[in-house]
Amino acid sequence: MAGGKTNTTRIEQLEDFTKNLVSRLDVHDETLKWITEGLKKGAEVTAEHGLKIVSFEQKFVVLVDFNKYVESVSAIQRDLVAFRKDLESLQKWKEDLKKEKDESSRRRWAFGPNAVGALISGFISLLVALLVVWLNKRP
Repeated sequence: MAGGKTNTTRIEQLEDFTKNLVSRLDVHDETLKWITEGLKKGAEVTAEHGLKIVSFEQKFVVLVDFNKYVESVSAIQRDLVAFRKDLESLQKWKEDLKKEKDESSRRRWAFGPNAVGALISGFISLLVALLVVWLNKRP
């Protein structure tokens, strides 16, 4: 045999190595149990925190949505102010148009009596002239 060892010696050495490895693995098994228990406790704690985080996220989403709604309302208010200004300018334009129309109508009516007066006075002048001519032709 190589190295002067018999099979029995080698088997005994292998058994020693195996016992050594088994004892090391037992230590690791205890460590794994301890880690597993720690993970379970951590999972329980984080489950509660997870619920709190989910609740916070829901409230945050509502808050973000609320901010969007506030921005939308402010944009609508700006549009309403613009519409109000447009409406006021439209009403002013309408009033100006009505005043212009009334002024035009008043001017037309102002022209009518003058023209009628001129026609009547011309007619009367013509009658007076004809009357003067007729009276002058009479013997």
